[in-house]
Amino acid sequence: MQTMEKQYPPPKPRYRVKGSFSEINSDSIEKDRNCSFGTVISSRNTAVQGEVLETWDVITPRFAKRSREGELITNPFRRRHEIQNTYGVFCAGKSNTNSCSSPVKQQSFDVTGPEAYWRRDLLVSDHRVKPVPLLTSAEFADAISVASTQAWDEANQHTADVLVDIAEMRQLLRMLRDPIQSTSSLLKKIQLGKRGVKDLTSQDAIDYANKLWLQYRFGIRPLVSTVNGVVKALGNFRKKKRITSRGKYNLKKEQLFTGNVPGGIFSFGYTEQATDEYFVRTGLVIEEITSLSQELGVDASGMLALPWELVPFSFVADWFANVNDFLGALVPYLTKDPLASWTTTTRRQTTVFTVTGSSIVSGWTMQRYATEVRSVYLEEKIRMVGLAAPRIAWKPQGIQKVLNDLRVVDSFALLHQQFSKVFKP
Repeated sequence: MQTMEKQYPPPKPRYRVKGSFSEINSDSIEKDRNCSFGTVISSRNTAVQGEVLETWDVITPRFAKRSREGELITNPFRRRHEIQNTYGVFCAGKSNTNSCSSPVKQQSFDVTGPEAYWRRDLLVSDHRVKPVPLLTSAEFADAISVASTQAWDEANQHTADVLVDIAEMRQLLRMLRDPIQSTSSLLKKIQLGKRGVKDLTSQDAIDYANKLWLQYRFGIRPLVSTVNGVVKALGNFRKKKRITSRGKYNLKKEQLFTGNVPGGIFSFGYTEQATDEYFVRTGLVIEEITSLSQELGVDASGMLALPWELVPFSFVADWFANVNDFLGALVPYLTKDPLASWTTTTRRQTTVFTVTGSSIVSGWTMQRYATEVRSVYLEEKIRMVGLAAPRIAWKPQGIQKVLNDLRVVDSFALLHQQFSKVFKP
């Protein structure tokens, strides 16, 4: 007799909003254009102030109960958070010539609110500061591909790469033997006394440091990792596991813009500092019994990635493109059926508009300089159900990432090693 699956009501979409924007007025006060003009005030909305948080999600009936029973539920989600801040006012000035002689009057003009951004942006209708986009849709697509491919690759669940270590055994043994040789040659010069120390150059120290660094990074550390992986693999052998594999990639750009806006009476200069960040987080959940060969990397995916691992300096290429992850991701993508998968992107943009100086036409005197500062913070987070197929992609901002982390040390050590071979006397 077949057991009927439990039937639950379908999920329901939900929208929520919290907060609001308030309009800020700017009054243009003109006085004494002539003897009978008096005062004219015109008011307009030129800015907003406030914070709004919008959320689009899904209500899943009996979510807690179903989760306790082991069901994995992944729903789409979107959140938009915007903060608008406005400070300061615009200019005030007065004519140096009389507009009326009896009584004596001078024409004046006073803008009481924040009006510089409104004037710069051609009198925008919604009065909000717009974030300046610095990242492109192509960079977003590549970042998602890199993170998705990384998650698929991690689904292999190799705790060791035995095939690679066996293939590289000769190089590994030579690399581990090298520190003794390097130390020996260095000590010989020191043991010679004053004459040896005199012959000891800074180049000897640089060579020794570079060799030790490369031996640790690409010899000792991978070997220790493999040994630890083998021990862990023996403990996990033939255990049913529910495993979460993840991938990630981050992007960031910053830029400063400057400009000048001429006006009727008042002109001003400004800066616009913009920041654009993009974060990708991917994941999938797989439940399976892993074999010992899979844990040790002695399986189809390990064999597929092996030729690339043996290419000299292939790891350097992987700093800029995800070739190794792609080769490792093919087998799990073609053979495994995830219980759940997702892609979450978060984009944060900030733009700060600042008036840096203001001036007035000749024949007028400035009575108040513009002090306007306006800013926007916009964060949009989106979770999509599913995970993109693995593909080879260039890593956006790959060069910057190399220069900003440990890989720059590897780069200098490797370059020094290669130049030393080329120019060796």
